[in-house]
Amino acid sequence: STHQVDEVQHILTDVMFLNRGKLVLSRSMESIDEQFVQLNVVGDAVARAQGIPHLGSQSILGGKSIIYDGIDRESLAPLGELRTPSISDLFVAMMGGDD
Repeated sequence: STHQVDEVQHILTDVMFLNRGKLVLSRSMESIDEQFVQLNVVGDAVARAQGIPHLGSQSILGGKSIIYDGIDRESLAPLGELRTPSISDLFVAMMGGDD
């Protein structure tokens, strides 16, 4: 158990998020890489990217960083830069602490 996820993310095999005593996520790190994707999008593509159902977003210079659950990476690729979200970013998106 930790609140300093960035310090231990590289050794995790499984992740669980609790919110007010309720389990909101329980996944292997491998399945997180497969299920969640973060899109960094700028310019005119921001509005299109935000129109796709997503967990949450954060402002970045000139655009948004948006986290999706179960959306095909190929469909997002034309909109911007894709990566697997960090556990910290995923936590913020799932707990509603973003834009």
